[in-house]
Amino acid sequence: MVRSVYMVALASVALLSAGVSVAQAGEKDRTATKTVVSVEGVNFNNTAEVAKVYRQLKNTANTLCDSEYQRYAAQDRQCAQAALSNAVRQLNQPTLTALHESKNAPVYADKGRVLAGLSQ
Repeated sequence: MVRSVYMVALASVALLSAGVSVAQAGEKDRTATKTVVSVEGVNFNNTAEVAKVYRQLKNTANTLCDSEYQRYAAQDRQCAQAALSNAVRQLNQPTLTALHESKNAPVYADKGRVLAGLSQ
């Protein structure tokens, strides 16, 4: 299946809720950002190609959401996760969605055993 171009549109406003003006602090601009990752020619029935696209999306989201300040590491991770989830949702490919969900399934511990993906 051939899809043309899609990707991560993210609103990185997490820093603004901290009450600090990013511009005043002289830090990296955290306004809404959009970038494009091409999925043209990707065969979404091929698990290796899907995994490659997923890595590209994840790397792009991590790069876009990196504030370069350790004190914002938690917000950066949240931003990247939201951007990645948004991109996967926009592409709407079952194999990509399944991969994303498998990597983000909740993990529960039960008496020393790890139970992945069980609902409570």
